[in-house]
Amino acid sequence: MTTNASVLVIISVAIGFLAGRAYQVAHRAWSDYKKAKALVPQRLTAFWAAVRGAFVILAVALAWMVGSAWAAASSNSTEGPSPSPSPSSAAPSHSR
Repeated sequence: MTTNASVLVIISVAIGFLAGRAYQVAHRAWSDYKKAKALVPQRLTAFWAAVRGAFVILAVALAWMVGSAWAAASSNSTEGPSPSPSPSSAAPSHSR
C-alpha cells in the first residue's frame, strides 16, 4: 500500500468514526426526547395539583387572618384579657 492510500484510509476511518458517533448521539437524543415528551402530561397534572393545593392553603390562611382581625375589631374590650380567678382563701390542706 502506498503512503497516499494509507493516509486516505486513515482519514476515511476517522470520518466514519465521527459520523457513527454523531448518529449515535442523535439517536440517543431522539430517544430521550420521546421519553420526556411522554412524561409532560403527567408532570403538568402534578404541577397544577400543587398549585391548586397552594391556593387552598393560602385561602384558608387568609380566611383565618381576616376572621381573627374581624373578631378582634368587633370586641368592645380595650383592657385586654381578664385576669384569671384567684382563690379568696387558702385551700384546705388534706393531711392523712
